[in-house]
Amino acid sequence: NMLKRRIIAVVVVSGSIAVQSIGFRKYLPLGRPEIAVEYLARWGVDEIILVDISASRDGRGPNNEMVRRVAKNCHVPLTVAGGIKSVRHIGELLSSGADKVCINHAARSKPSFITDAANRYGNQCVVASIDVALDKNYNPWVYDYLQSNLTEETPIDQASWMQEAGAGEILLNSVERDGSSLGFDNGLISSVLGATTIPIIAVGGAGMPAHFSESFSATGISALA
Repeated sequence: NMLKRRIIAVVVVSGSIAVQSIGFRKYLPLGRPEIAVEYLARWGVDEIILVDISASRDGRGPNNEMVRRVAKNCHVPLTVAGGIKSVRHIGELLSSGADKVCINHAARSKPSFITDAANRYGNQCVVASIDVALDKNYNPWVYDYLQSNLTEETPIDQASWMQEAGAGEILLNSVERDGSSLGFDNGLISSVLGATTIPIIAVGGAGMPAHFSESFSATGISALA
């Protein structure tokens, strides 16, 4: 059955400010995350993903206090990413108002973390995130945002083992398209969709409404962000 197609808003937070991320390199300040989330929820997005990009870089855990502030006026499902390293972190985020959590770095360092989290809180609660960048021959590789380099793993391989480990969804992030407004990477989306059976959320490149309808039609993906 075709799940309802979802339009999801990603709010990227650095420090405690919502930012526009461009290519994972430049960050333009937008304002307070709770205000951004309140507007997006009111404008009719289906879900919101709040990504705290400074948590892992600063070597700290999730900012539960910020999540509580954001969750207060967020009347759509809220997924939180950034700095999640333990099952305890997940429990605290869910108590702070998150509906789901999204894990990236901790899952790559220890795949069993996805399984532990899914066993404890249910697969539907665990979103696994994959950042993808292209090499000079335009081949896609998993990107390590902490080291700012390509790894030797393909997005298809990572998506496969993340699904196997128990992730309920995958957030597929295109570094090249991030903040570019050039449209989604339909080739990347199709290749990962072909290798998985769980829902994929693709992010990176949205610039106008037509980009959504194009990618929904071209790939059959169920969620774009």
